[in-house]
Amino acid sequence: MREKRYELVGRPAAWQRTGVKFATRKLYDSQKQQKLLIGLTVKQQHNDEPPFYGPVTVDIYFYFERPKTKKHHPIYYDRKPDFDNLAKLYCDVLSDCAVWGDDCQVVDCRVRKLWGDEPGTIIIVKEVR
Repeated sequence: MREKRYELVGRPAAWQRTGVKFATRKLYDSQKQQKLLIGLTVKQQHNDEPPFYGPVTVDIYFYFERPKTKKHHPIYYDRKPDFDNLAKLYCDVLSDCAVWGDDCQVVDCRVRKLWGDEPGTIIIVKEVR
């Protein structure tokens, strides 16, 4: 069973709705550069491996920097952004980077928002047989 791990440094980003420029009435993606940076890191770690085919499971760990004044803070990060908006952005980027064909292949996804010493994201994709 194939498995791949992706590690991204920096504060996790959440999906945001596209905006509309009122003058031109055109849609724009305010996260275009952010998605590009995440995608470049994922592509670099994917190493030209073939995409996952068929059903996959995904485990995503989002780490948010622990406040220095709260050393004994609980392990779970229970603040905004919402877990589903975090997962949506990263699953969409993985689709764009050809890690899999489409995020409809994800049959099980576990998302954890945690406090950590350094902000970052770990994504583990596994084939299901």
